Amino acid sequence: MQKLTLYNNPLDFLPERLVGIMTNLKELYLYSTSLTTVPWNLFANMTGLLHLNLHLNDKLNSLPENLFCCNPNLIKLSLKLNQLKSLHPQQFSHLPNLKTLLLNNNNLLSLPEGIFHELENIEVIELHKNQLQTLPGDVFAISNFTHTLKNITLADNPWNCSCSIMGFSTWIRNNPSLVSDKEPVRCQEPLH
Repeated sequence: MQKLTLYNNPLDFLPERLVGIMTNLKELYLYSTSLTTVPWNLFANMTGLLHLNLHLNDKLNSLPENLFCCNPNLIKLSLKLNQLKSLHPQQFSHLPNLKTLLLNNNNLLSLPEGIFHELENIEVIELHKNQLQTLPGDVFAISNFTHTLKNITLADNPWNCSCSIMGFSTWIRNNPSLVSDKEPVRCQEPLH
């Protein structure tokens, strides 16, 4: 089996290691469920996974730290349209081949410093439509990004343009071609 789709199931929990050893599985679609979180080793037996779509789960609000520990071949990860509020600083540290990361349409309040630093081949990061008010100035500042990163989306977040956003604002000014939606990126605070 190379593709597995679990769609529109009223699942509210999943067992550890969802399936037996499935190293040939390349694509997994797990969406439109009632999950609020998932076991840390859910994908541990899927070491050959290239595309993981864990999206459209409108109750999914947290992810275990090591959820993607055993998926080094992953090139596309979709976590969009969930209810994620935060991510662990090492959430993506075991994904050296990841090229596309979709985090849009969640409730992310902030991102930890260095969360993307080990994504050596990342090309696309979508962060639009979250609850981000600021980001660390070096959140995208790693040397490989200048060679691989092609697109970041940031619009429709309630940005707080006080002094705390200066480092990140400087990064945007220094890398204008990477932010594809910078025109609709607007400050919500401070009011003046």
